[in-house]
Amino acid sequence: MRQVVMYKPGDVRVEQRPDPTIVEPTDAIIRLAATCICGSDLWPYRGAEPVDHQVMGHEYVGVVEEVGSEVRTVKVGDFVVRSFWASDNTCEICRAGYQAHCVHRFLMGTLGTQSELARVPLADGTLVATPGRPDPDLIPSLMAASDVLGTGWFAAVAAEAGPGKTVAVVGDGAVGLLGILAARQLGAERIIAFSRHADRQALAREFGATDIVTERGDAGVEKVKALTGGLGAHSVIEAVGTQEAMMQAIHATRPGGHVGFVGVSHDVAIPGDQLFMSGVHIRPGPAVPARTDPADLGPHDRPRQGLRPHAAARPGRGRLPGDGPAHRHQGPAHALTGAEPHRKMPCRPHARPSGPPTPHTPARAARTPDLPGHAPLPGEAAALTNTRHEAPALVPCLKIGHPVMNPQYNFEGQVALVTGAASGMGLAAARAFAQAGAAVVLADVNKDAVENAAKELTDAGHQAIGVVCDVADEDQAAAMVTRAVDTYGRLDMAFNNAGIQAPPSDAADESAENFDRVNAVNLRGVWAAQKHELRQMRTQGSGAIVNCSSLGGLVGLPERAAYHASKHGVIGLTKSAAVEYAPRGIRINAVCPGVIETPMVAGMLEGQAEAMAEIMSQQPIGRLGQAEEVAAAALWLCSPGASFVIGVALPVDGGYTTH
Repeated sequence: MRQVVMYKPGDVRVEQRPDPTIVEPTDAIIRLAATCICGSDLWPYRGAEPVDHQVMGHEYVGVVEEVGSEVRTVKVGDFVVRSFWASDNTCEICRAGYQAHCVHRFLMGTLGTQSELARVPLADGTLVATPGRPDPDLIPSLMAASDVLGTGWFAAVAAEAGPGKTVAVVGDGAVGLLGILAARQLGAERIIAFSRHADRQALAREFGATDIVTERGDAGVEKVKALTGGLGAHSVIEAVGTQEAMMQAIHATRPGGHVGFVGVSHDVAIPGDQLFMSGVHIRPGPAVPARTDPADLGPHDRPRQGLRPHAAARPGRGRLPGDGPAHRHQGPAHALTGAEPHRKMPCRPHARPSGPPTPHTPARAARTPDLPGHAPLPGEAAALTNTRHEAPALVPCLKIGHPVMNPQYNFEGQVALVTGAASGMGLAAARAFAQAGAAVVLADVNKDAVENAAKELTDAGHQAIGVVCDVADEDQAAAMVTRAVDTYGRLDMAFNNAGIQAPPSDAADESAENFDRVNAVNLRGVWAAQKHELRQMRTQGSGAIVNCSSLGGLVGLPERAAYHASKHGVIGLTKSAAVEYAPRGIRINAVCPGVIETPMVAGMLEGQAEAMAEIMSQQPIGRLGQAEEVAAAALWLCSPGASFVIGVALPVDGGYTTH
């Protein structure tokens, strides 16, 4: 199919991309009848936001071509309208009227809808079928229902527009104009539109504006106050997203009034003292979906968008959520429930309505005793006991014949990527992520081994794919991340574990070939993987990355100069990126394993009994480490328990570096 991609600011191209396919049973595939450019797309186009080969688009309408096995409310052939957030329309947040903040929400812009085809997750809660195929001349109006109509309506409701109220609207774009229309429908007595454009002023008056103010900033505020007896408007809609527009909206609102803040914020900073003294209520948020059914709208006011009530909750497979603040630290902590070893039971969330358990709503098993060294994190008990009954319940997971080193995290609905995942620490981490509920992308240079590892997880009822990747090749690292996002829609966590050893060598005799080879994988490979993981995570505004260094990144040992240089480099790379991306909601840390019982270490020490004895003598704990112990550290660094941990190089070495 053809799809729009923004390579960089001002550089937009149409490319051939693979047709989307059903990934989850709650998905639908639609063929677009129309799509459009949103005002928010202009921010990256102008260079005000970072953009790098980003697929574009989140507003569209079209015809359903395929549905997943669990889709019930739309069918093949339906003409549908949708909002730019996919939502299940059944969770507690949705039922409170905030579908854009659904706990399973998915930002459609990460899939891109300026294309011929699109995959829509959570189709039952997201798509709205029209009563039959619309006439071609009605399609542009239905396009408005996919974004700006819902945003304008939400803005007016958030601003408490209603009978007897004066409403002021900052912004005369599509959202502002439809905010005017919504305010009229809600019964506002007076509607003041800020506008300098004659054509938009005419539309504003047609939609219900009673007054036009051409001034901006303080002059515009004074004009509104002059029109309202010096008090200001009861309700103000902010539909721009700049500092000037926000302050204009707040200052134009009377004490006790309300601001509906829907302009996508860009460098907006509200002085706390001014907000405190204003007495103004501010209610922000993105658009509500087209399906929201305001009681005040009669059938003649609804542009045939097939409005309907909330979908009924029903059990189903785990759904992958979208980006946003809810996932900044990878969700709430939960204890995994116990299961007999080798018992094949899927780890999926289920709806949990009140009442006794049914075959489709399994009761939570008793919590397993805490393993030694794995006491609950501070605040975890509260998170467990205060979980509402709509929250996902974890069913016992298959343990795949290995001890669960990290039984305390719930990564349901999230996506983890692990490099070097075919064996050793990478495979242990992939298993642990899967057992905690994440969809896992396993990457390794060994094709047969990584495919077998992924099959092990899928046979156990988990979501997993294997990707062949040599991380030393940046193009392959980029393709690895693209495959993860194309398959699961997002990327929440990454463990960049791939690495190789170098044979011992006198520093004066080390070959350049040997040095280049070990650094290509151990340092450049981590750099390439992290680079492309960050490109995805920064579009989401959340994520956690753990890079694998080594005790060789913390100390120096004879005849290991090339290897230790690569591992010291990983720590420097980690710390630099960590301070750069922490303000963007992405945490980056490193683990520094000691001597771990893995195939790589076994091969290195094969036939070297004296070397093994020497290593053992230097271990305060008196043994080698286990791959699962490193995996447990990586999962902790990706968890909410480590939400205040940034740029750390965490030794997992049995006390070796304490010497």
